[in-house]
Amino acid sequence: MHCSTSRSLLAAAVLAAAQAVAAQAPSAAAAATPVVATRTANIAPANATPQAPMPFPAVASLKPIPSSVMAAYTNMPTLWPDADESKGPIALDSLLAAPLVTAGLAKVTAMVDPTLLALKPSIRNGYQSETLYQEDPVANCFWPTNQCHTPSLTTYKYLQPDVVACIDQSTLGLNYDDGPSGPTGQPSQGNETTLALGQKLQSMNLTATFFVTGGSSFYNPDALQALYAEGHELAVHTWTHAPMTSLTNQQIVAEILYTEAFIYALVGQRPRYFRPPYGDVDNRVRAIIGALGYESVMWQEAKDLGDQASATPPPVASMVALFDSWMTPQAGYIDLEHSLAAPVNQFAAAILDDVAARKAAGKFVPTIVPVGTCQKKSSYVPLGFALGDVAGVAANSTTPSSSSAAAGATMGSSSVAAGATPKSTAGPATPGASAANSGAVPPAGPAFLAGSVAAAAAAAAAAVLAF
Repeated sequence: MHCSTSRSLLAAAVLAAAQAVAAQAPSAAAAATPVVATRTANIAPANATPQAPMPFPAVASLKPIPSSVMAAYTNMPTLWPDADESKGPIALDSLLAAPLVTAGLAKVTAMVDPTLLALKPSIRNGYQSETLYQEDPVANCFWPTNQCHTPSLTTYKYLQPDVVACIDQSTLGLNYDDGPSGPTGQPSQGNETTLALGQKLQSMNLTATFFVTGGSSFYNPDALQALYAEGHELAVHTWTHAPMTSLTNQQIVAEILYTEAFIYALVGQRPRYFRPPYGDVDNRVRAIIGALGYESVMWQEAKDLGDQASATPPPVASMVALFDSWMTPQAGYIDLEHSLAAPVNQFAAAILDDVAARKAAGKFVPTIVPVGTCQKKSSYVPLGFALGDVAGVAANSTTPSSSSAAAGATMGSSSVAAGATPKSTAGPATPGASAANSGAVPPAGPAFLAGSVAAAAAAAAAAVLAF
């Protein structure tokens, strides 16, 4: 699964695919000329094993979430999408029609301009094929063709520029995509663990952002809890690692919200940040992301480590040398690294060794922090939050002992944010067991955060996970 610079298909295959798509278009005026994206996409082949809904993983070592915190999450699923990412994006009608998705889609439909939602999804050509974009890539700020990060349609409230840089000089927003990996992983991905990477960072007094997929998290829920306990920032990277522009609006909502709900079920927090797999994003996807309350985080193209750029892993020394070349005073930046299969975890560990060696030798090292810290924003936001509701929740804090209090009511629904006591159930919380799942769309706008901030912070702090 490759998030960084991809291997292109053979030119003849791409041309044939583009011609086939063009032949299906009703007319030149009715459909834009397909644009071949520069990133590959893992798409389930036609003969893939059918998807199946999955119950919450039964892992004895998981630490339960307080029932009052679980009750605050409206429409917590009882069944989850298939965790095997090779089967393609979420496609089961029963999961797409679940209250979690229907409420989220209703919120998006109410908030996003219909002209953006009407943009056609891109077309995929089969397993690990190129994505053929069906709209004007320039007008719709389609990143894979022109590295566009700033939409020109600035009048839309929820259409926000991608986050690509840190605010302060000589600051690195360190982050890793695709994990967590662990003893049980995606098929063919090996069993090198993200846990070792998190612990290595902790030993160096560093924290990072982990853009996690729902599928990888489902296989390794204890690893996700461990990353959070170590103070790392958790962010959403979809459930199946599907290219976002190729999905329907309903599927985009499902990919984000099932991952959000799974993270919440494990750590009681709702992330602020989202990264589109392969950097596959346009204005339609950005608007949906914003309406769901997420900021889209990309990276600076010159700071792409390329650790998953080919089927043959590059030498570790070359990865270290590339990262080391970034160690100069410069404007703040966000890089792109991964933590899933064995080689990329080895790259990440070797790079951290290089950072430690530079520090020991008195050489320059930038300030290394998670993305939220480098943006001077909280890692987590209240449930129901949408971009434009507030400029920022609070100063960032990713440590389990303080993140909830620092961010206000980061774990509650509207009732918790307003300082009310959420409903609770007796005994350990089970995802989906809350009787409060009414299917209502979470309220948006400043009124959502009304009430006593002090009471909200106290309520959230009282409910925080005691890891």
